[in-house]
Amino acid sequence: MMDPSVGTRPMIFELSIGNYGKVLGVGKSKKSQSREELRRSRDDLRRSKEDLNEEAQGLLESEDELDREDLLSPKSENRSVTAPARPQPTEYDRSFQCLPLQPPSEKQKPCLFVWSQFEDHSFRLYQANWLNKTADRLEIGLDGVESLLRRPRSNAKGRLVEVLLELVASCKQFSVFSDRRSQSRPNNLDRCRKDFIKKHLVLVARQAVRARRRVTRRMAKQRLMESRKLLRKLRLLAKEPQTTIPDAFLWLLSGSKRLAYVRIPAYSILFSLVEEQRGRDCGKVTTLYMKSPDGSASEIFAKLEVFMWLGLAKYSKEATNCLPEEFLPIYEEEDEEQRRLVPAGRMKLPVSLSCQDSRYFQLRCHMYQGRGLIAADDNGLSDPFAKVLFSTQCQVTRVLNDTISPAWCESLLFDRVLLEGTREELEQDPPLITINIYDQDAM
Repeated sequence: MMDPSVGTRPMIFELSIGNYGKVLGVGKSKKSQSREELRRSRDDLRRSKEDLNEEAQGLLESEDELDREDLLSPKSENRSVTAPARPQPTEYDRSFQCLPLQPPSEKQKPCLFVWSQFEDHSFRLYQANWLNKTADRLEIGLDGVESLLRRPRSNAKGRLVEVLLELVASCKQFSVFSDRRSQSRPNNLDRCRKDFIKKHLVLVARQAVRARRRVTRRMAKQRLMESRKLLRKLRLLAKEPQTTIPDAFLWLLSGSKRLAYVRIPAYSILFSLVEEQRGRDCGKVTTLYMKSPDGSASEIFAKLEVFMWLGLAKYSKEATNCLPEEFLPIYEEEDEEQRRLVPAGRMKLPVSLSCQDSRYFQLRCHMYQGRGLIAADDNGLSDPFAKVLFSTQCQVTRVLNDTISPAWCESLLFDRVLLEGTREELEQDPPLITINIYDQDAM
């Protein structure tokens, strides 16, 4: 889904991390300029070596970091930009544009990949992901206990005990695993932070054990409030002060103009062999919302459904192994000379994906009521109506005049919506529905 202002101009997507993958020019710092001058002097030195005899060549050969960087430069191997494609209007209501990449369209889903070089401090993000997942499970469990407390004769006490026991087990598992694994090139802050987290996790586990022992039916609500304090402590511990791996950016471009972007945190898509250290969105089809650089933060310019993966080069084969079974990777044909140029340890990545499993669904959207809308007219009221977007279809409700609490009581039927994936996957992680509220002004 895209903003209607894009029209039918060809659109491309650009994937970048740091300065790797950018198609437009990037301003060079003084440090990078000095490195380029040093490279030029190295090249001049190599040319001069050709005129020397074989004995002198051995003394002038250099294998420093700059030489190795030239050999491992990933720019020529990146595929960071999609082919230009013209958007089409959405079905039913043609007020939005979309890029359909589903059957019966013959277009395949493009794959973008960027090879980059950064210092490996992924252990910091692994640590943050583990703590975030522990906090997420605790929050889901406490929300379930809170909903049980609203019901009469529910077993809220037993559920709260289970949640606290699970928290104690997670804290113990984190401490044991962090003792076994050593950090790569840690600084003083890393070592102090590791000890700080272990110390506070021990305190959190002790408080959870103490709260579990004092849980009763009458005191369940109070123990729930104490558990919320433990959740806030975990959220604070999960904030990493040193994030040396930059976030990924996905841009929507029209020609050389950047229209919209979305920022994907590196920790959320980082891959690890340990499930607890893996990012929550790594290897999953997720929905991203793009915003315009010049627009407001709450305004959505485009919606994307993407599969993202970030990891070390030695784990690059896991990028395709994490794909759902129904998605078939398609590779680019290469000759023998191109295969020899691929550096050792790097796996050939697909250029597109083809889905082998799709089926039609029906969506029934019951638009009942809205409350507290912003007054858009001079009389302090609005004339609201809603646009509902799902997949490549869009439908509109009727307009209700002079109200900020509209009651549409209307059902919108989206028939024959084509979705890709198995029924089990769609049931576990269904696609999102976007609802935009507008105010109608009489001309």
